[in-house]
Amino acid sequence: MITLTTSAIREFKRRMTAANQADHAVRIGVRSGGCAGTKYVVEFTTDQGDDDCVFEQGGLRILCDPIALTSLDGLKVDFVEALVGGGFQYDNPRAVLQCGCGKSFDTA
Repeated sequence: MITLTTSAIREFKRRMTAANQADHAVRIGVRSGGCAGTKYVVEFTTDQGDDDCVFEQGGLRILCDPIALTSLDGLKVDFVEALVGGGFQYDNPRAVLQCGCGKSFDTA
């Protein structure tokens, strides 16, 4: 399961509305890259795959493909407003290594 804090939900909704994509879902996935080897990927989409895991929270639909979920199960996404270190923050219990900025990770 992937969970979002109230502030993350609010920020996703704000960004989706600004992009005229308020009816979209939030897809959270992974891609090779970043300092630690795997980086988080977040996008707004209307494409839901037959095998996607779907989570509903705060009026948002969150999609994740089952392969990515093996690295993201238990992920908590927060949004922090700060001049330094602000933005989306990821608390991933499956990460055994995380880069300093928190945007990439590696699992065992």
